[in-house]
Amino acid sequence: MLRVAINDLKRLVDTTLPAAPVIVDAGCGQGQSFRLLGNAFRPGRIIGGDFHEPSLVAARDAAGARLKDDGWTSGIELLHGDCACLPLPDASADIVFCLLPSDLSSSLGLRPLPG
Repeated sequence: MLRVAINDLKRLVDTTLPAAPVIVDAGCGQGQSFRLLGNAFRPGRIIGGDFHEPSLVAARDAAGARLKDDGWTSGIELLHGDCACLPLPDASADIVFCLLPSDLSSSLGLRPLPG
């Protein structure tokens, strides 16, 4: 599911990105997307945000593994809070990635993109 969503995101980006974009992963959960986002976009920085503190602990471990095992030089910053109002300045990210569980997406009235 993550791989499909990230491939869709790559397809939807219709502008030239900086050489090392900043990616916000809103609702990063346990950080399972970090490696895939890193491989897809080669970011200079990933900012993961989530409200669930135990998930952020696991995300911190995932971030450390990316730095250690994959030899990343990119930073991964983690923020605790509501993804709708993370403490980030306007225009501070080049890409925002948010993958909601299907049960939550449908309860919010969201539908998949066509195509």
